[in-house]
Amino acid sequence: MELFLRTEMERNAKEFGDKALGVLDIGYMDSSEQTYSMLSTPLKDFNNKTSIEIAHDAGYIGFIAHPCCQKWLTRKLFGAIQVKELDLGFLTLPNWFKILVSVFFIFPIYIWIGFVPKASSWKKRRGITFQVDSDSKVVDNDISDSDDEEEDENLPTSKSLLQNELERFKKRKKLTVRRRLQSAFQKQVEKEIPLWKKIYLLWSAPITTFWVTQTMYFCFLGLFCLAVLWPTCGNFYLDLTLWLWTSIILIDLVQRTYTKHIQHKAVNILGPFCEIILVMFFLIMYLVLRIIPHWFNSADIITSKVVLSIALIFFFYRLLGIYLPISPTLGPMLVRMNRMIKYDFVDFIRMFLVFMISGGVTIQAILYPNYPLGIDLVKRVLTRPLFAMFLTQIADLDGDTSCSGHYNNVSIGFCTADVNFRGSHYANPESVILPIQKCPYSSLFGYLITIQYLLICKLVLVTLLFAMFALTITKVDNEASEIWKFQRYALIIDFEERLNLPPPFIIFSYICILLKKIYNKMKGCKRNCCTFCCCSKKAKCSPASTSVSGGLMYFWSRFVNVDIV
Repeated sequence: MELFLRTEMERNAKEFGDKALGVLDIGYMDSSEQTYSMLSTPLKDFNNKTSIEIAHDAGYIGFIAHPCCQKWLTRKLFGAIQVKELDLGFLTLPNWFKILVSVFFIFPIYIWIGFVPKASSWKKRRGITFQVDSDSKVVDNDISDSDDEEEDENLPTSKSLLQNELERFKKRKKLTVRRRLQSAFQKQVEKEIPLWKKIYLLWSAPITTFWVTQTMYFCFLGLFCLAVLWPTCGNFYLDLTLWLWTSIILIDLVQRTYTKHIQHKAVNILGPFCEIILVMFFLIMYLVLRIIPHWFNSADIITSKVVLSIALIFFFYRLLGIYLPISPTLGPMLVRMNRMIKYDFVDFIRMFLVFMISGGVTIQAILYPNYPLGIDLVKRVLTRPLFAMFLTQIADLDGDTSCSGHYNNVSIGFCTADVNFRGSHYANPESVILPIQKCPYSSLFGYLITIQYLLICKLVLVTLLFAMFALTITKVDNEASEIWKFQRYALIIDFEERLNLPPPFIIFSYICILLKKIYNKMKGCKRNCCTFCCCSKKAKCSPASTSVSGGLMYFWSRFVNVDIV
């Protein structure tokens, strides 16, 4: 794209974004409820997307970070439940504890959980208008609400219409007052929400799905830690349970990624796709290295321990991107840490590599002038300057007294030889060189080179890194909260679209979905078979008179996409 076109589009996007934010601000100050409704209203001109979805797809952080959108997200997060605050004096219980106890023990629902049912079919069948009170009861005020709706009419536009309206109002005033008095003295009908409905509303709330899923994930990590620490070959039943649990997590991840790709085309699925590949690779390695060796000798113990340890680190680090961002404290902190690692730490590593390689090579060459070439030499050259950032190794600067006599045997003319002899000391080391190959040599230059490296790395570079981190935190501090609020939208929508049961119990949800699809498929095939029979016989046919064998044959033919001859 041309530069001027890109600049023009960015300017127009900023202008329309500011206008949308201004409209949202005015609407929120005028009527918050209507603004909430506006945010969740699909727009036909934008492929039935809502305003907040368009803002998220466009990456407009300011719109989603607005207090109106954040309150809308909080409502969506809690769904149809409200966590009650009980005054217990010095003891204050967190919301997650109240939700989890109510989920697993049910009866604390009456103590800590209030309900705000939405306009569902359960309410419409009963014609109930819900009002929230302290006891989670439903109050029927249909009489008074109907009177209020009768008075909400259009204003008259002329004098004659105004006079007619006043006359009609006088005639209706007595009746309206009488109805209001009757409704005031009449005892309101209180209807308790059934327990099964409370349990359903509690489990269907996204905040409940979040905390239950996180709790089960911590149980998974605890089981994983036990499998890694189990001595020698591990426990077969423990490994099999962990492998099946991880497989269910993979199935859930694939299902959510596919659904997200179908429903939200603009969402980038590269991260979830890479996560799926890594989990699949781990499952294959776990099966080969830890489960199959109980019958066949396919791997050693150390290799399986290494693979399990790397996988455990990966599953622990998943917490940083899945569950911690919802916290108002840890969320902005993760944004700051991401910026520091992505920019400052990468620049620090690029600068540090220059001093690390030069310092590692020179220190090794002066302290160990006769060390043989090989992989061990490369490892010492790279690890010593790297560990010097945390540990200071100076024990070999003074050399080794047992090797001093051998170094004295190496004369000045030792390297003077004919052309055929030059460079052959590594291939065929002489008896003089052999004893001092791995002995440190003490010298003034060894001290000088080591000290200059430690001064530059530990004093200059580390101080510079801390200064860069502090500068980044100062710059991002104002933006971190808005960036976290923007990321919070995707996290809440993700948990809203998830199934209610967490892994590994989510397998029951998949079984129910599969059975429901099979039932709908058989029902549709039975209906099509009935139509086919009616057309062939040219007679009126009912589903009860359809033969079972014919319906099943037609179903299986449709199921495998084979036509009946």
